[in-house]
Amino acid sequence: MLYHAGRGLEKDIQQGVDWIKKSAELGYPDAQLLLGFIYLEGEYGEKKDEGKAKKWVQKAANQGLADAENGLGYMYLYGKGVPKDYTKAKLWLEKAAEQGESSAQVRLGIIYWKGLGVDVNYDRAEYFLRLALDSDNEYARSNLDKLYQKKSFMESKDIKTVTASVFNREYNENEIRANQKYKSGPIYITGRVDTVGMSLTDKPVINFFSNQGILPGLRATFSDDDMEYLADLNTNDIVSFICYGKVSVILGTDIKDCYIGANIRKRMEQDGDLVGLIKE
Repeated sequence: MLYHAGRGLEKDIQQGVDWIKKSAELGYPDAQLLLGFIYLEGEYGEKKDEGKAKKWVQKAANQGLADAENGLGYMYLYGKGVPKDYTKAKLWLEKAAEQGESSAQVRLGIIYWKGLGVDVNYDRAEYFLRLALDSDNEYARSNLDKLYQKKSFMESKDIKTVTASVFNREYNENEIRANQKYKSGPIYITGRVDTVGMSLTDKPVINFFSNQGILPGLRATFSDDDMEYLADLNTNDIVSFICYGKVSVILGTDIKDCYIGANIRKRMEQDGDLVGLIKE
């Protein structure tokens, strides 16, 4: 470690990495974590190797090292070195958070705030962000401020918040009940993009991933003004948008009159609303 840090000895990157590798092989979790992220980033003369990165971070996490559990959760949350998997991200971040790892607590707050693999839950988001704030995490305060603004605005305007997968499931299970639940006011939806395309009426649409087996996911139709924003989207991107239109259910759920990005503000200003939504 002295070689790697350059403290007390002439700095020798390669020799430092060699010592880290030896320590990792001997089972030291801190060395395993460090080696994993060296491979993840391709640093210190080592080629980027996502397989080795996952292997070593996983080994450290399996020994209960909170930093490694947080690191593995981070990798799954953002698809760094592993396929993006919100369920696994939440699992490992919870393990780290239980040990007081404040970065993991912030990430759990964001998971519940944005509905990443779970239902949007502002109370749970606030709970984890407050835990991180108690540890003086620098990111906890800024995220809490944004959360309070968004939560206050949603409550004052009676805007329903839901994930695309839950919205799709509710309509497929019972359209009448879902209409009664969502008929009043606009709906603020967060979802994971499957594909982006054009409708039969030549309007831009986003198709979201389904949680209903062979049934398609939610399909949202946007205005032409959103075309530029949608052109930048990729599969697996997480987006939030607001919809005012009618819902129909024919082999999946379709919702129209949706707005995204800066056009959320324009649409709501038409109704005289004071817009307090935080851009995702």
